[in-house]
Amino acid sequence: MGAVLAIAVLFAVITIVVVVLSARHDRKISSSGIETVGEIIFVYTEYDQTGKEIFVPYVSFTDRDGEQHDARLNARKNFPTGTLVRIKYLPGDCKMVNFIDLLDE
Repeated sequence: MGAVLAIAVLFAVITIVVVVLSARHDRKISSSGIETVGEIIFVYTEYDQTGKEIFVPYVSFTDRDGEQHDARLNARKNFPTGTLVRIKYLPGDCKMVNFIDLLDE
């Protein structure tokens, strides 16, 4: 019984640490990130413990140095492929980008 409790506590601590680090990363992008336009290339669907769909969109964009990147978008929306979005990213750390809004066409 003690081992199960210890594993549950460890899982809770790991979850809290991940959430805090993710929030810090989002704040850093929001304050120091570079804004650009990206295109939704696909949306991955995963499911939580209750069976609810969670959408994980990925975007393709070109950074200020002209390099092409594919990154996970921090918005949990089911965007159609090809949708243009305004994003912010951190130079040198282009794995996750922040969604700003849809690009007006």
